[in-house]
Amino acid sequence: MKKLYALVIGCALAVSGSAMAKTNAELARELITAELQASIAADRAISNLINWKIGEYQEYDITAMFGNLGKMRKYVASEQGNAIWVNSETSGGMIGNNKVEALIDRATGQVLEMRQNGQPQEIPNDPIEVIDQESTTVTVPAGRFEVIHITAKSKQIKKLEVWANPRDITMDGAAQMAIDSGFLPMTLKLTSFGGR
Repeated sequence: MKKLYALVIGCALAVSGSAMAKTNAELARELITAELQASIAADRAISNLINWKIGEYQEYDITAMFGNLGKMRKYVASEQGNAIWVNSETSGGMIGNNKVEALIDRATGQVLEMRQNGQPQEIPNDPIEVIDQESTTVTVPAGRFEVIHITAKSKQIKKLEVWANPRDITMDGAAQMAIDSGFLPMTLKLTSFGGR
């Protein structure tokens, strides 16, 4: 249960409140932060180590029930001691063009520093509760994968789901993620990955 809790801890870091009252930069930061924290937790829960390599990347389509919100590209940009810089860039749609850079400790998964479009950002904290875990398959634009499907929730997120396979997919192995903050449910589906 400890590893399972680690899989989704922090996934709910940022997606909260009314999306309509947010700028596209705020919405992008919240989505990227939640996705990034889910990625870190997923990898640590499955392999108990963040072993992402410089150049590894993942690309996603971001959708909501009314349509496409944009795209996201996440990649390992560089190393700094025992930490790595992971950059997440959104483009198009409601999310707009934004870049979030996060310095992540490989051993602990802790986000040490975060910047959006070059500006320092506070790292929120929203502990989550794991509801369920199961093995299943998921089909996304990048292919069909055997995954571990984790369902969780937090104070700010009504429901969080992560479908991950770090054996076959680079970085954290997230093939799909669904985030329901109570106002604007969003889904990220993997379209491509590489860099190994």
